[in-house]
Amino acid sequence: DPNLVCKLNRSLYGLKQAPRAWNEVLDNKLKDFGFVPTTSDPCVYVYRKDCRKEMVILVVYVDDLVIASACDKMMSNVKGFLEKSFRMTDLGQLKFCLGMEINRDRTQRVL
Repeated sequence: DPNLVCKLNRSLYGLKQAPRAWNEVLDNKLKDFGFVPTTSDPCVYVYRKDCRKEMVILVVYVDDLVIASACDKMMSNVKGFLEKSFRMTDLGQLKFCLGMEINRDRTQRVL
């Protein structure tokens, strides 16, 4: 019947509103876990557990995430939460980001 219309209940990959819908879902999940977006950039989130010095910084770029922390246990907890919440692949240490090559020397503590 040409007079019927379908209502789309979720965003589909490839549609204009899909990135916004994805960002909203991710933002809500991160906030539920305890992440707080920074005031200077809403794509950068910080998580501090019990107001201690240890923290996790998470940066969102479209559908890629960069996670940084000095505390391996906290980083593992965040990764576990994300793996339970979303289908994802851990690509290991950051080597390229936004067209920049990242070289890290742990012995000299430099990037």
